[in-house]
Amino acid sequence: MKFFHRTTNAHRRFKSLSSIEVEGVCYDTLPDIKSAIFGFYKSLFTESEQWRPGVEGLSLPMLQASDKDCLELPFSEEEVSTKKFLKPSLIAAVE
Repeated sequence: MKFFHRTTNAHRRFKSLSSIEVEGVCYDTLPDIKSAIFGFYKSLFTESEQWRPGVEGLSLPMLQASDKDCLELPFSEEEVSTKKFLKPSLIAAVE
């Protein structure tokens, strides 16, 4: 039994963070480590640029009502059996 406990404790020690360095600054207390990790991921997933491409001023064709209704129809048996709804590059991957 002691082997199991020693191995488990060794794994726990190996997987723990006693300090972390972010942008050249070393953090060694638990609240500071949590704050550094949170700040890192917050900046990672936050957009720094305010500009985004838009569609204003572009002349895009509009769907007619008949086209819209056609898009909402379920696939027919023929389309499913012949895989007409897939791109040719995907058909090879499915087969």
